[in-house]
Amino acid sequence: MAARIFTEIPVLNLSLAGSPSTRGRLIAELRNALVNVGFLYIVNHGVPDTVISDLINVLPKLFALPPEAKEQVALRNSPHFLGYSAVGSETTAGKADGREQFEFATELQPASRETEPLYEQLRGPNQV
Repeated sequence: MAARIFTEIPVLNLSLAGSPSTRGRLIAELRNALVNVGFLYIVNHGVPDTVISDLINVLPKLFALPPEAKEQVALRNSPHFLGYSAVGSETTAGKADGREQFEFATELQPASRETEPLYEQLRGPNQV
């Protein structure tokens, strides 16, 4: 596979989602960023600065938790793919990833296993 080359990090303007006339452009930019680059920067998202700064301040404390605490919320414990992944626990391009992460999302009630399609079962609560 040929290496994909880009010259700058894609910047996506989320306010484009608000209008049918610009939504297609945003979707095309998002697809390009995800498929050809692998990461992006989002602007005009509407998240208050205080929420962002609170998150920046708490993240070092979260990642500094002891391994036992992180393992209690390991991703493998959640049917919703929400939780902790240690360095090297995921693979990209055949190599162990050198990243540690916590996956979390909007707190949602789990979907019904009996009535909802399989993809909807990804919805659910974060681990505590």
